[in-house]
Amino acid sequence: DRFILIYCPSRSKRYCNIHRGKWFVFISIIIVFIANGHILYGYEKIYLNDKQLNQFYDCNIREENIFYKKLFHFYDSYIESIFLILIPFSIMFICSLLIIFQIIQTRKTIHYNKKGKFYYYTFYSRETIPPTFRKTLKEQKKIKLRDKDIQLCWMLIGTTLTFLILCLPTEINDIFNYTGRERSCFDWFRKVILMLM
Repeated sequence: DRFILIYCPSRSKRYCNIHRGKWFVFISIIIVFIANGHILYGYEKIYLNDKQLNQFYDCNIREENIFYKKLFHFYDSYIESIFLILIPFSIMFICSLLIIFQIIQTRKTIHYNKKGKFYYYTFYSRETIPPTFRKTLKEQKKIKLRDKDIQLCWMLIGTTLTFLILCLPTEINDIFNYTGRERSCFDWFRKVILMLM
């Protein structure tokens, strides 16, 4: 949304609106449901004949279903990591860098209005503005623009890093679950720490 607003301000209203936003959310929900719908097929309600435990059923993959077990662990470890973390992070990172670069290059001539709806060029006539007032106004505008640039850059970088930090621990845990065959105390401790993160 911010990337289109910076690079294509004339088309921002066409692509970045509430109607298209609802459609994007709806399509994303369908894609996520289809991507995780295999759990409804692969997991089964297994009866446990153990009187020491209070639970008699378990929802898990059957031991004889070797194909789905391997497919699930591989999908949960690598496919989800690539499509749900690596690709979104790459898109966010590249868009953030391009936005920061574009703002730095064009901030001298382009100013954003207070309503935040469109870009406009501001011109000042040197004949109508006194020299002292012109100098003070110019210095104040430079300070305000520099502060806004710094805030926007930190917001973009912080959003990208926050997404990576919040999503990475669970995916690391899934990869360890797929590669690790034995379950020691250290493995369970690491699993708990990563899930808590």
